[in-house]
Amino acid sequence: MEYRVCCLRLIRKYREPILGAASNRFHTHKRSLQASSQGTWTGKSQMETRQLGNSDLHITRLGIGAWAIGGSGWNGSVGAQNESDSIPAIHTALDLGLNWIDTAALYGLGHSEEVVSEALPGRGPRSYVFTKCERVWDASGTMGACLKAASIRKECEDSLRRLQADVIDLYQIHWPEPDHDLEEGWTELTRLKQEGKVR
Repeated sequence: MEYRVCCLRLIRKYREPILGAASNRFHTHKRSLQASSQGTWTGKSQMETRQLGNSDLHITRLGIGAWAIGGSGWNGSVGAQNESDSIPAIHTALDLGLNWIDTAALYGLGHSEEVVSEALPGRGPRSYVFTKCERVWDASGTMGACLKAASIRKECEDSLRRLQADVIDLYQIHWPEPDHDLEEGWTELTRLKQEGKVR
């Protein structure tokens, strides 16, 4: 519940300056439907977007961070989370116009990506999904760092499976270490992009 409340507070705090006039139209339309005895509001608000670097992605100035959604049981957890809160929080953010979600394989040792994949179906135009590689863990949950090509490829395939996606919109190196494998890691990311697994 705390995660959902935190998300909603942040969205409300920053929504007005970002939405501007669109926010006024959104609330006017919502009030008019509430005043009517027919129908319910199911539309999305429009937020200002900006081009991400030189990519073809145009993202809202705010996104959805999915770190806490990973839940407990891993080093870096903020505690147990309830998916009956996490998924509605994502839905609310998307309905308010946010168009991207940032997660990572590390968050919940894959669980955050699974929750994100559960939240997205049936939500209209597909939101951009950003995730990360390089942070790995063993069977006991002990974390490490790896930028070897084979590891990056396996992590990408695992993330695609958990996200139930064909492509990752933005694939990031979580921490650029170890230094001596950085070039190998970047080279493999380039291959994944060429293969269409990463945009």
